[in-house]
Amino acid sequence: MASEVFYQRFEAGELGDGADFIEWASFYDMYRNAKNRLAAVRGEG
Repeated sequence: MASEVFYQRFEAGELGDGADFIEWASFYDMYRNAKNRLAAVRGEG
């Protein structure tokens, strides 16, 4: 499953709260934040 799909389903409460899911969601949050910051630095956002 793609991380974006996972994150949407996780946030909707469809996948439970297992440690692996929480870790995956945390890493995806960090990825999105870094991507947004990079876009801002580049003047893309």
